[in-house]
This record gives sequence, structure tokens and C-alpha cells, in this order.
Amino acid sequence: MASRPGGDDARRQLTVVLLALFLVLVQFPHVLTTLTHGGPNAFDYQFPLFPSDIVLVPLIVLTAPDIVRRARERTLSPGVAIALALVLVMAIAWIVHPSVRGVGTLLRLTGVVAGAFVLSGAKERAERRVILGAFAIWAVLQCGFALAQRARGHNLGLGSLGEFASPFYNFGAAKAPQGTMVHPYLLAGLAVLAGGVLTWMYVTDRHRWWVIAAAIGVAPVAFTYSRAAAVSCAILLVGVAVDAVLARERTRWLALAALTLGVVVPLAFSTAGWTKRAQDTAGNSVDTGRGHLIHQSLHVLREYPILGVGPGRYVIVLRAEHTDPRPSGGVLKPVHNVPLLAAAEGGVLAGALAVLLYVVLGWRAWRTGPLAFTVFALYVPITMLDHFAYSFPQGLAMTAVWIGVLDLAASERLPLKRPLSARA
Repeated sequence: MASRPGGDDARRQLTVVLLALFLVLVQFPHVLTTLTHGGPNAFDYQFPLFPSDIVLVPLIVLTAPDIVRRARERTLSPGVAIALALVLVMAIAWIVHPSVRGVGTLLRLTGVVAGAFVLSGAKERAERRVILGAFAIWAVLQCGFALAQRARGHNLGLGSLGEFASPFYNFGAAKAPQGTMVHPYLLAGLAVLAGGVLTWMYVTDRHRWWVIAAAIGVAPVAFTYSRAAAVSCAILLVGVAVDAVLARERTRWLALAALTLGVVVPLAFSTAGWTKRAQDTAGNSVDTGRGHLIHQSLHVLREYPILGVGPGRYVIVLRAEHTDPRPSGGVLKPVHNVPLLAAAEGGVLAGALAVLLYVVLGWRAWRTGPLAFTVFALYVPITMLDHFAYSFPQGLAMTAVWIGVLDLAASERLPLKRPLSARA
């Protein structure tokens, strides 16, 4: 690895520490203050300031010079470059449709670029261990919190850390815990992504603690009852199995066994909730109103095709236009599809950039190998069937890790010695 000047090296180390701190703090959505006034007291309308947001500011400031320099030199990794372009489009949309809430959205979207940039450039083992170690702490802690909530049947008294007074979502008689995440589905998304990312880290770093963390981190998929996460988990297990068959290494089989145990053991005690989800799927609630949400977003996009409604303003505009909330369960919601939500808030170009991000990351992951492609593919159902990867700070932090790991893996072809195309 090429040496850096002393000042640049110190700044790089500080950004690594800040990113790790951010990944630990983002799991605790304690509201420090709310920077908006009026309207419903809900995240879709407000700009609540969280402890993790405070860390984002210096992270963005410290990474900005390097990001700008690399952009001018055209040496940014592709995922980071596309994410940066998306932020710039959103910034223009904010100028046309300014709002205080939009400032928060732009801050967190810029944080995705900064976080992915730091992680994608983590060429040294120590840097990867610090960043993804923090990610592992996040996933393992949330699994522990959720299991404790489930065992006790009520909250853990962690309100000062952002735990909800009633941290459950009911699926018939079954209760899905959420730890200190803002919804059980975010916990499910975190679990699947942690399973993939920490498995990748285990294969590249070879330390057994990574596979243990992956097995623990993936467990909440079994008791959060997210059908999108269940599909993603199937992709994870199949992808790791394919990787093990092709690589013929003991570590890959050990990773597959650990992930399988991590899912199957808690699943054995979570059948009631999945029975309810199966009934939902067989009945009329298979898409839980997602089709109507898509119709709403397309209507908004037709009305505001060039620069959208402005970052963070999607639900606010729906409410201002007196949109009927009954088809979406009596509450106005963001469209449960990340590219469509980006398009509605930033215009057609923002939506196209979001789609391009998938195409480029997917192609590069395919060229890298089955494990990298698994990390890419497992996040697709979640982002196509929900919105938190774009709309919630915790989800945006996951997106930053996803982009950063995929860019890092593709830059070094870490998981396999040869790409899939060379094996055909």
C-alpha cells in the first residue's frame, strides 16, 4: 500500500474511527432535539437530531477534500461516485424545494457517501477490523436486545437509548421485537446484511470471531417476520453454499454451517409468526398495499418529473395534496421501493442514478465472485420492497456499509481468485 503524508494518514485514521463510532451510535435513535415544528409527530414529517448525526458532520468534513480530489481525478470507486452524483442531484432538488427536513435528508445521504468512501478505501486489515467490528457490535447488540425483549415480553428500560416503550410489532399472537431499531423490519434488514458482510469479512480475514458474529447477527431474521428479509436470507444461504462449492475451502463450509444454525435455531421457536405471514401471503394482503404506494409514487413523479418534490418531502407533499390514507392502512407512507422514492424526491435523474447504482454494483460483484454477488443480491429484495434503506438513518447506515464493502471487494477481487465469468 502506498504511504500517505503524515497529515493525510492521521486524517484517514480519524475518519475510520469516526465511521466506527457512527455505526455504533446509529443503533440508538435517542432524539436530542427536533429541528422542525408543526405537523404530525412522526419521522416522515420531522427532522429529529440523533447522536449519530453529530458524528456525521466531522466525518463529512474530513472526507470532503479527498472525495473532491478523487472526483476530479476520476478515481472514485464506482459505487461512491454514483452515490455522490445522487446527492448532488438531491441538493439541486432541495434548492428548488427547500425544507428543514430536507437538510436532514441531505446530511444523511452525504453521510452515506462519506461512510462508503472510507470503507471502500480500507485497504489495511486494521482499518477493516475497526469499521466492520463496529458493524458487528451493532448487529450482535441488537440481536441480544431483541432476544431479551422477547423473553421478558416488554421493553428493557432503554428509553434513554431510543428504545420504544412498546418495542414490538404484532403478527397475530406473535410479537416481533425490534431492539432499539425503529421497526422490526430494520432489525431484519440489519440481520441479513450482517450475515453477508461478516461472512465476507470472515473469508477475507480468517478470524473465527467474524463467523460467530455473523451467526449471531443473522438470527433476528427468524423472529422479525419480514417476508422480504426471508427472501434475502434464502439468497444469503444459497450464495454462501455456491461459494463453498466453488472455492472448496473449509472456511466457506464453516461459514455456511454457522449461518444456517444462526437462522434455524431461533426459527424453531418462531413458527407462530411465520404461520401468520404465510396466511397473509395466501390471502389478500400479500403486498400489504405496496401496489397502491407504487401508484402514488408514479403520480407524484408525473407531477414533479424534473426535480421531484425535494428530499425528505415525499409524505409531506402527499399530506398537503390531501391524499387518501385508507388504501395504505390509514397512514400516509413512503413508497416501499428505494429507486421510486429517490425519483419522487429528486426527479427522474435521481431515480436513474439509483437504478444505475444497482446495475454497476451488481455487475462488479458478479465479476468479483459468488460471495460478493451474494452481498449485493441479498440487499435487493429489502430495498425493492421497503424504503428504510433510503429514508431512515439506520437504514442509510446499512446502505453505506453495503456500498463500501462491494466497492472494496471489487477493487481487490477478495472473495475469489477468479471472477465467475472466468469459471464459466
